[in-house]
Amino acid sequence: MQVMSKPVQLPQEVRAKTNIAAASNREFLEWWKWDSIGAACKLMCITCHCGNCQPGGKEMTLTKERELKFIKEGLTYVKEDVHNKSPHWNAKYPWTKDPASLPNNRSGVEATFLRTERQLKREPEWKITYAAQIHEMVERGAAIKLTEDIINQ
Repeated sequence: MQVMSKPVQLPQEVRAKTNIAAASNREFLEWWKWDSIGAACKLMCITCHCGNCQPGGKEMTLTKERELKFIKEGLTYVKEDVHNKSPHWNAKYPWTKDPASLPNNRSGVEATFLRTERQLKREPEWKITYAAQIHEMVERGAAIKLTEDIINQ
């Protein structure tokens, strides 16, 4: 024996709310599809040799994740050191190239400094602002005045 049920008629208010909810869901999904353009990462390599893939919807690439791990593992809290007598954090950063292997660019740096000085002489307001920034960096320990011994190394 087969029982047939007749369709249930929902009240007009419920049907209207259901249609609005369905339309809202469709609109949201359409917006989401367009809003996500370029944000989704498709793995281009199976074992990720490039390091630029974002598997599993992570917010950063594998390379950036490794760099962050390196930085976190290299954080040390020190009470003082030769650069700063107050307590602070030291961090190790992942260099693309070992800084020791970089060429000596002292002459280029000095030329840039002299050019900056000439430009600042022509604009006294900028010179005052520039000097204030340098003094502020020295005061908070972000920069130090180099001694002749350090300069000649």
